[in-house]
Amino acid sequence: MISKTHFFSLLMCLFLVVSCSDDDTNNDGPNGTGTPATNTNYFPTNLDSYWNYDVEINSTVTTNPEFSTDQLTVASIDNSSFTLSANNGLPPNGTMSGILISGTLTNTNSTLSLNGVLGLPAELADIIDFDITLNNAILYDTTAPNNSVLFTMSDQVTQDIQGIPLTLAYEVQSTGLNVYDTITLNGETYTNVVASEITLNLGAVATYDFNGFPISIDVLDPQDLLIVTSYYAENIGLVHAESQFDYEINATALAALANIGVNLTIPPTGSGTNVQVLNSYGPQ
Repeated sequence: MISKTHFFSLLMCLFLVVSCSDDDTNNDGPNGTGTPATNTNYFPTNLDSYWNYDVEINSTVTTNPEFSTDQLTVASIDNSSFTLSANNGLPPNGTMSGILISGTLTNTNSTLSLNGVLGLPAELADIIDFDITLNNAILYDTTAPNNSVLFTMSDQVTQDIQGIPLTLAYEVQSTGLNVYDTITLNGETYTNVVASEITLNLGAVATYDFNGFPISIDVLDPQDLLIVTSYYAENIGLVHAESQFDYEINATALAALANIGVNLTIPPTGSGTNVQVLNSYGPQ
């Protein structure tokens, strides 16, 4: 017969075995998913590296989807920094492609950062035309907790719109969404994938003189104008990106601007999507 003391000892041993087994197999990281290895590269680059993407663009401006392609290639490498080019010097079609080629990227074991620019959607070019300079903007961080802010900046600029000053206040923020052990994107399953998001929030105020008194008109209430979600796979790079563009011009502002002779040439509302999907790459 097993004594109570021996029985208790057996239970303790069993508990220790199970606990050790759980520790060996548990790969949850600080964000609740798999922890990438410290030497993992989520954007490997060599001078002969390339990435080919299928791009689909939908917009309220066009009635049918537009299909095109992008090819990203490595233009230069300087230690851990590198630059990319698109389509043999032609403009990129993918929104994320445009962001990646806009400046210098710096790669570490856990992060990718950008010194470049973020351009506004072309649909707003008739009333808003400027680029936002990004300095050390972190595009992803595999060690960050889920939904944590990786980078944020805000500023304002003033432009002239048909003789009326237009003040634009904006905020750019990147967020680390998740690190997936496995994820299926467009029918393709990838392992060790980091997902992140770039958000552009923008508001616009027009000011005009009315008999010596400045009058302000909220043309664009502060709104998330552009959201870009990207997925980077271990030892591959960017495998999927989708952007959502939405704007709504204040109806009261449109009427007020029309009364003083300012007629905007864009629709009062607009939206669109831009999706780029990796179809081939090499060599890494």
